[in-house]
Formats: sequence, structure tokens, C-alpha cells
Amino acid sequence: MEEEEDLDTSLEDMDCWDQENYVREPMDEIRVFFVYIDADGAMEKITKETETVGDEGITKERLLQMIQTKRQLPHRGGVKYRFTDLLTFHIPLEPGELEDFIQREAQPDFLKKLPIFDSVAIDPSIFIFHDLNSLFFFFKEVENVVVKSILKNGKEGGGVTKKIRLTPEEYLYKKKKSLKRMVQRAKMTRKNV
Repeated sequence: MEEEEDLDTSLEDMDCWDQENYVREPMDEIRVFFVYIDADGAMEKITKETETVGDEGITKERLLQMIQTKRQLPHRGGVKYRFTDLLTFHIPLEPGELEDFIQREAQPDFLKKLPIFDSVAIDPSIFIFHDLNSLFFFFKEVENVVVKSILKNGKEGGGVTKKIRLTPEEYLYKKKKSLKRMVQRAKMTRKNV
């Protein structure tokens, strides 16, 4: 009878942490997740795409284009979403830091919030982390708020709003005139008191 041996697959005991095997390489593409949150704050849908990364990373223009095209979900029929946050998960470890990284109990925070007004630089990463490095776009449902006009007083087709257009000279003349009236009224109230 043969004795069964347990296969030890722990990364801590592997003698493969030779720095020559793990070199930081530029990333050609990155996974991008679009997370949609409904009006109640619940996660409604997550979609995933792959985005090509250029030499300069992902440009601000491309980020804005992605946001603009992903603001609506086709299956929700006209429900709009507002972009709220852009986060990146990127592991920028050097090859010499891998063994320490695996043996640590507390791991560093690789998730960071990014400003949308800048291009996103995607730093080189060790090839085993390329599939983990990602961008996350968060969108929140825009609640349809019905704005009630304060001019209608609840009547359908109610009152008429009169618009008066003034030139700057006419505006100043009317201001001076109303200021004179206010001064005269103030004088009259002082005499009566």
C-alpha cells in the first residue's frame, strides 16, 4: 500500500521568489468595472470591460468619454445615473517585496480614489498582478425630482408671467429712483415719530 503525501502548495515555502522571475512590466490593458447604485443605495449592476492602456495611461478625455457613454443602463430604459467616484486597485510592489508581502498579516491598502480631472497613469506591475489591477467607476441613480413652479398657484395654465427687459442704463435709473423713494419714506417716518 502506498502512503499518500499531502501536497504543500503554500507560497511561503516556495523557493521561487527569485527577483529575476518577477519583473515589473508595463500593462497593455486593464480591467474596468462600472458599478451602478440605485436610489436606495443598493448595488444594482456591475459591468466589466477591458480598456487598452497607452504609454501615458488613460487620458482624461477617454475617462470622460467612458463616463458619458455609461451614464445609462439599456435595460432600465431612460434611468440616468450620475458619476460619483473613480477608484483604482493597483499593486505596485517591487520584485524584492513579494516575499515580505505574502508573510505580512496586515496588507497595505492598494485601493485609492482618483481625481477625474486628471489622466490616470497605470504604473508597471509584476505580471502576476496584472489581472488584479483594475479601475472602478461608480454611478448613482439620479432621482427624478418634479419641480413645482411657484408662479402657478396650483391652477392649470394659471397666471401669466410678465418679463421686462432693461438696458443697464434703465436698470440704474430705476435703482436710483427706488433709492430716492426709500430715503423719502425714511424721512417721513422720522417726522411722524
